Amino acid sequence: MTSTEPAANNAKTPNFGRRIKWLGVFAAFLMVAWTGGWFYLARLGEEQVDLALANANRGGQTAVCDNRSVKGYPFRFGLFCDSSAFDQPEKGVRVSAGALRTAAQVYNPWHLVAELDGPASIEVPGMEPLEINWSLLHSSVRADRPLPDRVSIEAKDLEVSLKSRPGLGNRVILSSYAASHMRKEDKDIAFAGEVDNLMIDPVIVKGRDIPALSVSYDAVLTDGVGILAAKPKNIRDVLRGASGQIRSATLTFQAGGAMTLSGPLSVDASGFVDGDITLKFTDGEKLGAALAKALPEAASVIEPSLSAAAMAAGKDKEATLTLTIRKGKVSAGFFPLGDIPPI
Repeated sequence: MTSTEPAANNAKTPNFGRRIKWLGVFAAFLMVAWTGGWFYLARLGEEQVDLALANANRGGQTAVCDNRSVKGYPFRFGLFCDSSAFDQPEKGVRVSAGALRTAAQVYNPWHLVAELDGPASIEVPGMEPLEINWSLLHSSVRADRPLPDRVSIEAKDLEVSLKSRPGLGNRVILSSYAASHMRKEDKDIAFAGEVDNLMIDPVIVKGRDIPALSVSYDAVLTDGVGILAAKPKNIRDVLRGASGQIRSATLTFQAGGAMTLSGPLSVDASGFVDGDITLKFTDGEKLGAALAKALPEAASVIEPSLSAAAMAAGKDKEATLTLTIRKGKVSAGFFPLGDIPPI
């Protein structure tokens, strides 16, 4: 009996060394398969990029992604370019920028993020050539059909300069932060964004003196998915016959005064705007002075209207005006404020 017991015990003892060995072999196989699959898909991605660029480089136009490569192993895919450019001589369009970096997680390829280095040079007909620079510019897209589910673009330390004006005096727009977002809400599309510490040179707004300000907005375009999916050619095709809601649009002037707009708007087939807008504001006198500088042609109406409403509300209180827009004609009660030209 005693001579057979050790043999029986040995037969029941698990062989952990063999299990670890096979586990290591399996892990090595997975690593090799993953690596091979990643580089295979990366090669397919490069081929698709080459095909897209070949299609773009037709009809005299040129698209450039210098020294392009697909990177991100092992858990990401991303297109990298040392510089990027697009040239459409027939239409007089030229755009160029610095390095482009994109990335999408292997397990979520429909969410793409991108980062672009400045400066960017932009030339389009009807506008002076511009140079745009920033300390950070990145975007995020959640792909879907027929339109992306969500798109976001953010920029820090934004500078827009006229290339025709030498030196630091060429900067015509400055902002410490700017962002724009689009998202689908069922059949509608919501647009939101903000621009902080915005300064605009009078040279690009026909001599108007616009005080430094910050802007934010949140609005909805009714049936926006259907409108944009039809691929309109310009903003006029988007807005004519459309309707929507301004949830909130705020102007805050650094020197004092702020106002918030909200309410429904619509544009008829001829481009005339209709709407009922609620205007809430604080520090009416300073707000009126700032708006009068930006809109001198309406100063005789803006300043007294806001000052009167502010006095009625009381000092340091929020005042409210209701603006009625009918066929582009804007009024506050019985007082006409001006016309909005057809879009």
